[in-house]
Amino acid sequence: MVLPRPTEWHTPFQALRDLINQSNWMRTVFYHVENTPASRLNASDLAAALSMSVRSLNRRVQRDSPYSCGQLMRRIKLNHVSDELISTTKPVSVVSHELGFSDDTSMRRSFRQVAGMTPKAYREAFG
Repeated sequence: MVLPRPTEWHTPFQALRDLINQSNWMRTVFYHVENTPASRLNASDLAAALSMSVRSLNRRVQRDSPYSCGQLMRRIKLNHVSDELISTTKPVSVVSHELGFSDDTSMRRSFRQVAGMTPKAYREAFG
């Protein structure tokens, strides 16, 4: 089941909306990253899915966004976490597991580094 996206995007994920609207290629990147479990996400698999070399993928991502390929993949997955936190009442550990993170603690740490707050605080602020 696919949930509708929240109508408002919240910082630090607002910049991703501009990237999605930038090109069909970037939308394809988002699609593949969102549909790959976080624990299996890597640049070589993404490059293969996009029929390009890892080097070409890295250059294209850096040209079309303010992020490296790894940073972009991480932000896309964490944006997916933020969508779930806002639109559902699932426990954070369930969200982490459903999105394919191998370790709940590392997902929480990454989310806090990018969003500037814990997943629980984010849900309370925007959910």
